[in-house]
Amino acid sequence: MDLTDTLLLFVIILTLAAIPGTSAILVITRSASMGLAAGITVVVGIVVGDLSFVVLALFGSSIMAETMGGVFSTINYLAGTCLIGMGINLLQSPEWKNLEIPAQKMNSLSTSLLAGLLVTFGDIKALVFYASLFPLFIGTGPMNTLDIGIIVFVVITAVGGIKTAYALAARRFVTLGRNLPYIRFIQRVAVCFMLGAGVSMIARA
Repeated sequence: MDLTDTLLLFVIILTLAAIPGTSAILVITRSASMGLAAGITVVVGIVVGDLSFVVLALFGSSIMAETMGGVFSTINYLAGTCLIGMGINLLQSPEWKNLEIPAQKMNSLSTSLLAGLLVTFGDIKALVFYASLFPLFIGTGPMNTLDIGIIVFVVITAVGGIKTAYALAARRFVTLGRNLPYIRFIQRVAVCFMLGAGVSMIARA
């Protein structure tokens, strides 16, 4: 891959990652309600999911389509159920302005990691990109170690960078807005988005 291809790939992946969607909703609500560590852990899960798509794409888009196609519905059911469960849990939590974030438990972080992974695997936008457009950048010939390293770096920095920005912004907003009178309303709106995203993933499974 030359510099032009690398920059173009970075811009495309960054743009796709920045588009508000289920993964962004998950990062924002998890970071706002459970703390920055939970939000970053979701980001790690999302990045791992994208890197998994990269690995499949390197073996051929047809293999990716066959591998993901057979389990796509199941993944959407699991991801949707996970999001709905998180939404219900968030609905039962105290107001953010009174919420003290405790030390993160391993099971909480594991749930965040799994949720990020499942949401990515159930993202049709990511599947279409890595199965159809991504092969245009990697070509049909063998990939050397440098090319693979560049692709991995681009995915980690583009996807991880923009999603981390979402997590930081969400946490910052909650920190600054703890005393705002409408913070509970915003929390409930976030719950609605989370539940809606979960129902949407189940519906399209």
